[in-house]
Order: sequence, then structure tokens, then C-alpha cells
Amino acid sequence: MTKPKIVKSTIPAPDTQSWYEYAWKARQETPDRLENTAKFLVTICSFTLTLFLAIGKTSFEQYQAFLPVQVALVFMILALIIAFFVMFPWPWRFYDASIQNLKRVHDKIVWYKYTLLACSTLFYLAALVTLSIAFIR
Repeated sequence: MTKPKIVKSTIPAPDTQSWYEYAWKARQETPDRLENTAKFLVTICSFTLTLFLAIGKTSFEQYQAFLPVQVALVFMILALIIAFFVMFPWPWRFYDASIQNLKRVHDKIVWYKYTLLACSTLFYLAALVTLSIAFIR
């Protein structure tokens, strides 16, 4: 029988340990941060849509080409719906006795929420650009 190999290590410096803990905690909190960002995006979309419908309605009623305005509204509503799906509590299934499974499901949740948030942001920006171009003409 062979003798076990002795491995020596040193205790990390306190600041190094705190940075490792910070990085670990930040990774675990990513889904919450994405949901909070989606909440802000929903607020901004709702505010923009309210301003558009309340203040800018009379300006656009006299506008000849109504199609860009309709396209912008569709983009805005899609941005709101997709942002809602970022916050929706989907029933993610995982095996809680397996750390690897938990990490895999966590990564899947982060990817899903990030993709939806990016799509929602792009739709919102497309709506703003379309409204701006329609209003400037």
C-alpha cells in the first residue's frame, strides 16, 4: 500500500477570500439582478407608452403615415410581454441532492433570463427609434 501524498497549502489573504466570496455570491444572485433589471425596463416601457398615448396622441393623430406608429406600439408591447416572462416564476426542475445539477439549472435560468431581457431591450430600443423617426418626419 502506498503512502498518501501530503499537499501543503497556505490560507488565502483576507481580501482574497472576501473577493472569492463576493464573486460566488454575485454569480448566485444573477437571476435576481436580471429580474430587477426587467422590472426597471417594464417601468420605463410603461412610462414611455403612457407618455406616448397621453401627450403625443394628438400629434400622431394628424400624422399621415400611421404605420410606423403602429409598428412602434407593437415593438413596445412585445418588449413589455417579454420582460414579464423574465420575471415569471417558472417551475424549474432540479435535483437538490446534486450540486452539479443545481449549477446546471442555475446556468440555464441565467441564460434564459438574460436572453429574454436582451430581446426585450432590443424591442424597446426599436420602438424608441421608430417613434423618433416617425415623429421627426
